[in-house]
Amino acid sequence: MKKILGAVLGMLLFVNPASAEIQTYDGEGVYIMSDFETPEIGKERAKARAERNAQEQAGVWVDSYLKVQNYMVVEDEVTVITGGIMSVENVQYFIEPINDEILSVRATLTAKIDSDQIPTWTNRTVEEKSNLVAENQKLLQANQAKEQQIEELKLQLKQVTTVEEKTELQIQITQEDQKLSAYQKIYDAHNMIIAGHYSDAVDLLTAAIELDPENTDGYFQRACAYAKLNQPRPMIKDLNVVIKHEPNNAIAYFDRGLAYKELGRLNYALEDFQKAVELDPNNQAARDEFAECYQIFQTYYQY
Repeated sequence: MKKILGAVLGMLLFVNPASAEIQTYDGEGVYIMSDFETPEIGKERAKARAERNAQEQAGVWVDSYLKVQNYMVVEDEVTVITGGIMSVENVQYFIEPINDEILSVRATLTAKIDSDQIPTWTNRTVEEKSNLVAENQKLLQANQAKEQQIEELKLQLKQVTTVEEKTELQIQITQEDQKLSAYQKIYDAHNMIIAGHYSDAVDLLTAAIELDPENTDGYFQRACAYAKLNQPRPMIKDLNVVIKHEPNNAIAYFDRGLAYKELGRLNYALEDFQKAVELDPNNQAARDEFAECYQIFQTYYQY
């Protein structure tokens, strides 16, 4: 599907096979479970922290490697590139009691970085890079905010004195745990899209949406994956959800317009491109698509 979702990645960087490098890093993460949290939650949180630990290490090498290739990147770009190309294996978990009620879950893993898989940024437009970095930051911040919220609720739980208050807080923490699990799946799927694993991303995003149907990021990212799979109909369905909850989302209108254009529904495409321009007057791509679509529309109705 042509031009769909400028925020989604394009081609891969060409690297001479003879100069390809594979780097390996060991990551470790620890999560302290409350007595009412499940071992699955503990493992998921510990693994996420182990992955972040490995990604931080790998990011230093990615930054250095790209500079050797005479391409300068900022820190946020390095985070996006590293997250998209890092593969994880050999995950192990160690659960130890801290006291009668609290368990510590430690996750260790091996992460690999292959220079052949480094996405090219030199072939992308400034807008593509900006959109991708912004989306990555949004998801990271959402994960961090949800983690902080859960930790604050746990602190409150230590201070309550009645059974009713304790039960209410435990229920709230469980609900927020589920939302955090959804966000972590969305972030992982975002990295899958970067790596080009679109079908796997759809599956993971579907699981995330089942956990938190109100999270529009899940629908938006799944629309990104559907775009790369040349599936405009389910893409439109997901973007309808995004637009319903975020009526001022110019990118969602633009992307839906591209999907409508692909299906030949030019009248709907024109409306979406026009709305995208209204919401973001600096969106030159939307202006260009509107002009092209309008020309096609006029030509079609001349005969």
